[in-house]
Amino acid sequence: MRQLSDEAERLPLSFQLVGMWGFLIGIGYWLTASRPLENRDLLLRGTAAKLGGPAFAVWYIVNQQLPVNHLINLVIADLMWLPPFTIILCRLYQYKGTVEQKDKA
Repeated sequence: MRQLSDEAERLPLSFQLVGMWGFLIGIGYWLTASRPLENRDLLLRGTAAKLGGPAFAVWYIVNQQLPVNHLINLVIADLMWLPPFTIILCRLYQYKGTVEQKDKA
């Protein structure tokens, strides 16, 4: 039987953690899609995660612990979602403000 390197032994746990993170974020996005006004804070947290992931990755790239070609993954997996998430968040908060003003009147 072939022996695995230390790095290869850590990969399954890493993949499981990333998969679980993606699953939980996906539930948050699903809840937001089903009831946008009530769950807009979940989208805010997801947007923060979409900012945090690339920030950490850039830090690792700068410190030469991650290859530079990983930047394409950042664009595809995280950064491309920031504009639509930001637009949706802004519209949800604007709409909420409009609804609250109507309720006070």
